[in-house]
Amino acid sequence: MSESLPLTLGDLVDQMARVRPDHEALVDPAAGRTVTYGELARETDRLAKGLAALGLAPGDHLALWGGSSIPWILFQYGAAKAGLVVVSMDPEASPEAAAYLLEQSNARGVVVIEGYKDRDFAGVIHQLESRGLPAPGLRVQVGGAPALGFISMEELITRGSQTPEDEIARRRMGIAPLDATLLSYTSGTTGAPKGVLCTHQGLMRKSHDSARIQDIRPEDRTGLIVPLYHMFGNTCAVLTAFLAGSAVVLTGPWFDVEPALFRLAQGRSTLLYGAPSQFIALMNHPRYPEADLSSLRGGIMGGAPCPMEVMKRVVEEMGVRRILVGYGQTEASSWITLTRPDDPLELRVSTIGRALPGTEVRVVDPKTGEPLPAGRAGELCARGFLMAGYYRLPAATAKALDSEGWLHTGDLASLDEQGNGRILGRIKDLIPGLDQPISPVDVEEVLYRHPDVLEAAVFGLPWGDGMERAAAWIRIRPGSTPRPEAVIDFCRNWLPAEAVPVLVHITDAFPMTATGKIQKFKMREATLEMVGENRPLAG
Repeated sequence: MSESLPLTLGDLVDQMARVRPDHEALVDPAAGRTVTYGELARETDRLAKGLAALGLAPGDHLALWGGSSIPWILFQYGAAKAGLVVVSMDPEASPEAAAYLLEQSNARGVVVIEGYKDRDFAGVIHQLESRGLPAPGLRVQVGGAPALGFISMEELITRGSQTPEDEIARRRMGIAPLDATLLSYTSGTTGAPKGVLCTHQGLMRKSHDSARIQDIRPEDRTGLIVPLYHMFGNTCAVLTAFLAGSAVVLTGPWFDVEPALFRLAQGRSTLLYGAPSQFIALMNHPRYPEADLSSLRGGIMGGAPCPMEVMKRVVEEMGVRRILVGYGQTEASSWITLTRPDDPLELRVSTIGRALPGTEVRVVDPKTGEPLPAGRAGELCARGFLMAGYYRLPAATAKALDSEGWLHTGDLASLDEQGNGRILGRIKDLIPGLDQPISPVDVEEVLYRHPDVLEAAVFGLPWGDGMERAAAWIRIRPGSTPRPEAVIDFCRNWLPAEAVPVLVHITDAFPMTATGKIQKFKMREATLEMVGENRPLAG
């Protein structure tokens, strides 16, 4: 495969089907189902013909709404073969959020995949329609008896059997690597979510470089615990596995710790991608010792800083000795930096690694945009195989991508002489202290040193003097009973006075996204309700 990767997602599936038709591509232990690369190519061909028969034209947008499953992947690659752009929708989206995504994305069709918790996706579509809100007219339902106005996956395939073979061949010839194939939405924690248009080439190149760095082999099996609607799942895990000709092991429609443990074991997973919080949840589950995870050898931890103690447990206890730490953004078509398998453990914990081969990184002064030397903190910028832009948001695109093609990530970071990066936090999340901004990451690192702290999240609270102070939510180890005041006293031994948290709240669970990212804005809102906004707090 050439370095330029002049392939589309559909080309890749067909190429792997020719090279290893009988090799497993998808494994679902719970359903007892396996899909080989040969079957993957045939099934996606049938879906491409069905989507064309449904009336979807090249360039149209098709929303995918449901949990992680084999049909989700089949539809993504079938849509790619039909020249469509997949709109990946968060299965946790409220009806209001779903209406916004469907309208903003201009989705002409929607595929709902039922079986995600107690959600009724088809019912939500009908609810939107009854309220006069946007609802695509072309509808497919996977799972259960199709609701009114929906057709089943089987009916879609039956209709597709009438589509002439040369229709899909003609479409395939018109699809270029630089065409968009995925419309993935940002989390929208500050304002409405933005749709990121990703190209075949961007997704393929980043995944190709990632697979090479990890040394993924055909015999590997990637355990999927991150959601398919997110780039961590559909690109960093699945597409990367397909580029290596290896298999993906699905563990369920959503991350449910106990079933995931045993499905990872049953599927003989060798690679595992996830946020630190997901690794922590797996290792702290009461039945963790019963699950045979001895097949695990590598993977990537991303989405949040990884404490040293967690990384040591993953390497020494879980046996994932080639675990890497990665940093990326949807706007960058996934990864920007990765550590390397031969990096010392300390480097894999304290940094986000170096730029991927086809990616450039630099740190700039957030105010002037001027590049900064090694060791200086500023905004991290990246260039190479980026998004095509935010869909229908030209002003936001111009703000994120400068005239020289650099993506401004919004993250505060520094680079050492070897190019290893260290994330200090989101620029917007820095806590405005009296003398200088306080980095939540620095405070979290200290909290993780406390022997009773299992997990920590730090954010800013309004203070009576117009500034903000650090506050923390922590999860503690089973059986421990630390007092919040004692945890604050512990921090005083390691932090300057203005960075010491003024409040420590002990909780059983953090508000999380489906990808395992902690939602600090919800913690801030809940804390303000507890203590009152702009009221000085006792330490």
